[in-house]
Amino acid sequence: MAFFYISRQFSASIENCAVKGHPCFRILSMGMGASYMLQREHRLTDKRDFQRIFHHGQSFANRYLVMYYLKNRTNEPFRVGFSVSKKVGKAVTRNRVKRLLREAFRLEKERVTESIDFVVIARPSAAELEFAEIRQNVQHLLRNIDNPDKPSKPRPPRNAKKALPVKRPELQKGDI
Repeated sequence: MAFFYISRQFSASIENCAVKGHPCFRILSMGMGASYMLQREHRLTDKRDFQRIFHHGQSFANRYLVMYYLKNRTNEPFRVGFSVSKKVGKAVTRNRVKRLLREAFRLEKERVTESIDFVVIARPSAAELEFAEIRQNVQHLLRNIDNPDKPSKPRPPRNAKKALPVKRPELQKGDI
């Protein structure tokens, strides 16, 4: 059983704490034994795993997030790792983005039925998003994994020049 210290300032009766605006409401609404964290078995932490996914995995992206994924050979549940660079913001902002991403994956974990490893990279524009928008972007990327056969245009090489159309001489009736 977990006990929480509540300061004298907030030591109101239980009835007052049950009001949604009261600071103790969050503690009471969690309930005993509730798990509101992405479990350790779903976390990707090893540098070698990150590198393996970057080099051998496939990726999808949208305006705010880039997601690399690779099917895991084991029969473990999915694992996810996050990369939020200093371009996103200072430490407080980066940690906030990681917390929101972890929560979005925790809520969407029922959608991932296979054993897949993910690496999610937050773009600098992700710092401005609220939780609902982060969750929508995660759902968008997970939908792309569900439909990998979606046709996509191959991107031409950056240094490639456009080829000019070749004119072929027209055949006449007597040429054949």
